[in-house]
Amino acid sequence: TITDPTHPIVQGVTTLTAFFRHTVTLATGAVSVAAWQDGPSAVAYKVNNGRTGVGINAYLGENPRNWSGQFGRVIANAGRFIRGGGGCITPTATATPTACLNTLNGHLTYQGMPQPNAGNVQAITLQLQPTGGGTLSTYSTSTDINANFTLNLGPLAPGTYNWWLKSPRYLATTGTLTIPAGCAPFSQEFGTQRAGDIDNTNCVDISDFSILRLSFGKACGDPGYNPNAEYTGDCIVDISDFSLLRSNFGQCGPAELTRPGGAKP
Repeated sequence: TITDPTHPIVQGVTTLTAFFRHTVTLATGAVSVAAWQDGPSAVAYKVNNGRTGVGINAYLGENPRNWSGQFGRVIANAGRFIRGGGGCITPTATATPTACLNTLNGHLTYQGMPQPNAGNVQAITLQLQPTGGGTLSTYSTSTDINANFTLNLGPLAPGTYNWWLKSPRYLATTGTLTIPAGCAPFSQEFGTQRAGDIDNTNCVDISDFSILRLSFGKACGDPGYNPNAEYTGDCIVDISDFSLLRSNFGQCGPAELTRPGGAKP
């Protein structure tokens, strides 16, 4: 029986059972907070010369284990009571901080491709790295018919970042951008992706010219037509596409950003 359910030692305690216990008499000045149904005190405490002791009248061993109930809570409460911290602590819910997820609204231009046009729907890879060095983050997405794209950058810290962007048929571009404080969406113009890198080596060379030549004069649906060599959105590989490749012949895009230590992703 919990004789004083308001006492800190027995807060949250409803059941105590033990077969082995003693018939005891409380010492002078001791206070019982729980008693066995047949009379003796089960849990009591006494303050003596400024020090507090708590007693449990029960055998709580494992051989045999003839006890049950919330003795563990009694012991924990007793420790807090002796320390002066009261009894059972009720957990207090704390707010979980919400990570700042930065949203980038980007736009670029594919050399030779009008906007809007279905030819602007292309895959891109974007790398970001703090200008002072640090973690390299890589994102993959696609642009829409107007060469716009939206990326959730995750919890990147506000600040200035180097960026590197490439679509598989074009030369990469690079620059810097600033992620603002306050988790607000922000916009960035990524310039022009230069045409001609048909084989995706980030250089326009004789290999790309050879691929375009094999498809020259062929339209969508023709045997041998290669859509990677078509840069103007008109579904035919012709002099316009050749002129775009020639304008960048012998050039390469900037190299990818590197991870700390010099390793590429």
